[in-house]
Amino acid sequence: MEDVTQITDRAQRLYVELVCRKEEAEGHPGIAPEAEAQAIKSGGSFAERIRLRAVSLRDAEHSMLQVQQVLRTGRQVLVGALLIAAFLGVAAASSALQGAGSVSLPMILLTLIGVNLASLVLWLMFQLLGRRSGGLIRSIWQKLSARFVDRANIPKGQYRFDLASVAELTTGRGGRWRLGVMTHAVWLAYTFAGLLSLTVLLVVSRYELSWQTTLLSPEGLHAWADKMSYAPRLLGAAGPDVLPLNGELSAEHRQGWAIWMLLAVVSYSLLPRLIALVLCWILAAREQASWARDLSRPGFARLRARLMPDHSAVSVIDADESDTPSANFPDKGLAVKLPESGLFAVFLERAGEERDADLTWLDPVEDAASLQKAVEEIQAGRPSGLLVFTAATATPDRGTARVLARLVQTADVPVWLVLTALPQLKARGTPAFHTRVADWSATAQRAGVQGGVIAWDDRRLLEPEPEAMQQ
Repeated sequence: MEDVTQITDRAQRLYVELVCRKEEAEGHPGIAPEAEAQAIKSGGSFAERIRLRAVSLRDAEHSMLQVQQVLRTGRQVLVGALLIAAFLGVAAASSALQGAGSVSLPMILLTLIGVNLASLVLWLMFQLLGRRSGGLIRSIWQKLSARFVDRANIPKGQYRFDLASVAELTTGRGGRWRLGVMTHAVWLAYTFAGLLSLTVLLVVSRYELSWQTTLLSPEGLHAWADKMSYAPRLLGAAGPDVLPLNGELSAEHRQGWAIWMLLAVVSYSLLPRLIALVLCWILAAREQASWARDLSRPGFARLRARLMPDHSAVSVIDADESDTPSANFPDKGLAVKLPESGLFAVFLERAGEERDADLTWLDPVEDAASLQKAVEEIQAGRPSGLLVFTAATATPDRGTARVLARLVQTADVPVWLVLTALPQLKARGTPAFHTRVADWSATAQRAGVQGGVIAWDDRRLLEPEPEAMQQ
């Protein structure tokens, strides 16, 4: 086994991304108390703590070594593909120039331009089809990559990463652009090697170049050659308006058509592939950066709550109890009149709270699957109202707002957001209390919660301070 100190930064970044994608696909992060404690202890931003948690998972070193082996195998396969493509390009150019007598220009153009353009059009069609083609591409890619999985020979860690797993990065969001970079690189190798071989052969040997055709009339051939000359003219080459298509060609005319042919390959084969490769590279980098920055994605709310403890975000250091009397806390508002029966209740990611026996309790909403189950139960049960419980000490985010909004839209009945753990929040001081109540009130408003925010201990509305709402 390799030394873990030899793990590259790229392998580590890919491993962290695979962990995040795997947990996001499952709907919730795995339970890893030791890794999370290590991440919290190290400090830093949320993104940095996510990275530290991933690399601190059980058997993370083995998994990273496996990812590194996959990357090495992938590089070997890519280098092999580039070499094969270059060899085929040289063979294609050499074959097109072989033969006694004159050499057909259309044959050379078909060999070095036609095949390349056809594959480029096919690639563009796949991009337009989008997701409908993604399943087929993913299936083919994973079947091909599965042949190399067992070569790694590395013990499987907590997360099993192999080429099939890495294939998700080339077929998922932004993955098609990564796959596009590799595809265009291979075709560039074919085209460049063919162009280079063609140039060398034209320099060291004399060829009689001609426009040979059986089906096209002289007028049709001239029109086709004239259209093909649009791009070479922009690069300074002469076209059929100056150079003859048939008959005995002088040395000057042969040189003119040779230059025209080389510039046509550059214009219609080399440059389009180069532009497509650069474009895919930029789009892949943009998608990667966008994914890495979007830390509010579904499935990360619980991880944020674990890795970014609330007391580190809002707290009063060495607070004087005399400065935070109970009178400084906002008075609770009007008493809430709830329906006497038919009330459904659900916890957001908290299952250990004491439950009121008079309520119909749903399973806690912890991930996408549990949210869907709650939605189905609400639709089937037709409640008179819905109480959504959450701890006041938790930090609301866009993920929480989306869950609340989904519950509100599903229930189609009055919904109240119920805050528990208010004494713990008060213990943090008046500023923290005001801020957090205002945050939950704003989140409830954005989600469309009609009933407002309730303090469950006495069934009264919580009225946030206006100053806190403006912050």
